[in-house]
Amino acid sequence: MIKMLSAALFALALVGCSSDGGVKEEAPQTVNAMCPGMGKPVTAEGGTVEWNGMTVGFCCGGCVGDFEALDDMGKLAALKKVGTEIDG
Repeated sequence: MIKMLSAALFALALVGCSSDGGVKEEAPQTVNAMCPGMGKPVTAEGGTVEWNGMTVGFCCGGCVGDFEALDDMGKLAALKKVGTEIDG
């Protein structure tokens, strides 16, 4: 009986630790607060890219590839569009 109760409590603890439990990862330290792809807030799940010695953050993985496909002037323009001024 005690083993069953222990197993049940362990299972409940696991469910409480699931990723949809309302605890969100903190956004990474980036040079930008808003995604240069979609203009949404940077999230931990969105990923980051190192560019010109800076960490650029994104709202989702799809924006990472779009940003990487830009040349340096396009990257500067995309960041400027969301309020991040960088001396190029």
